[in-house]
Amino acid sequence: MHPVYIKNYGIHQEYACDSDKLKYLLFSESKINLDSVDYYESLHPALKDKSLVQREDRSVLNSMSKLVLNALSDLSCKVDLTCLSEAKLYTAADSEEHSFVNIHDVCKRYPGSESLFLRIKEYKNTSNPLDMLRLLPTNVLYHTSKVLLDHEEGTPLRTASLSGLTALKLACSDIEFERDVALVVSAANMKSFESLAVFKKFNEIRERNDSVSGIIPSWGAAVLLLDSDPEDAIGQILSVTVKYRPKMKFDILDWEQLFNREREAHGEPDIIVSYANGIKEQNLAETDAINKVFPNTKVINYKLITGYTGKLNNVLDILCCLNDPTIPKNTTVMLNGAGINYGYGCIWLIKH
Repeated sequence: MHPVYIKNYGIHQEYACDSDKLKYLLFSESKINLDSVDYYESLHPALKDKSLVQREDRSVLNSMSKLVLNALSDLSCKVDLTCLSEAKLYTAADSEEHSFVNIHDVCKRYPGSESLFLRIKEYKNTSNPLDMLRLLPTNVLYHTSKVLLDHEEGTPLRTASLSGLTALKLACSDIEFERDVALVVSAANMKSFESLAVFKKFNEIRERNDSVSGIIPSWGAAVLLLDSDPEDAIGQILSVTVKYRPKMKFDILDWEQLFNREREAHGEPDIIVSYANGIKEQNLAETDAINKVFPNTKVINYKLITGYTGKLNNVLDILCCLNDPTIPKNTTVMLNGAGINYGYGCIWLIKH
């Protein structure tokens, strides 16, 4: 089997709008000031480089696709995108949220508690049929392949917060079995109405610096370029493990079972990047298992710097690791991941 190398990347994230900003973020180690964060501000990303998208396609771009295209724009500063026309694409991205703008307009025009139901036909007439295209879960895959002039295979994946890790596993399989190039594309918005509503219901959103439990919702996108050529690689993927376990929470026994298998296969890593998304009970289960199986290994977590990005978090953790000045070259790193009602797993890599 061929080895798998990380050749380059592009990023557009709430706290790191490009590769240079990500490097600075990791260098400064500046944590998010929760006392000044507005979680309820709607996401309206603008395209950095409109020349990437033809005019007729701009009307059906959704917010996730705009984030991804901005990440591709960042990648284009380092890599010729025309070389990616034969890359196998794997996307791990949120779908677009349903818009309530038209409902709001009808309610505003006809005030009263029953106005919407009486005027529902008018709401239907004002709906934009292009919204159906924006809501498709394949929107990111379509626009990415269009920009890259890529007519090879593409696979959209949806495995909760483990989506990025799952996409990486499939992409690595392609490279290992003689596929030349693969591209992992991931985008997410944990500040969406649905995400905030769910985590707020369980009081698991950190709204102050002194909060002891809860996620720090964030958004962003990243693209990860993989191939089998070691020249100019920034890292090497040693293995990707995904364990299907449809549970809401993963306890210490779950993590111990995974870590014991990984220790038998790879030994001890130099550094572990924990999943720890901010929820105290789940953080403790993972941390206790790490301390039991890998008691001498240094543990790092980037969520206080980047926030928690859901489907993007595995890929974002990889990029943080590769840009972290405290992690020297040739370091072996194990990065953990988990997805509610899907499973959990880990990535092993060597930083170049």
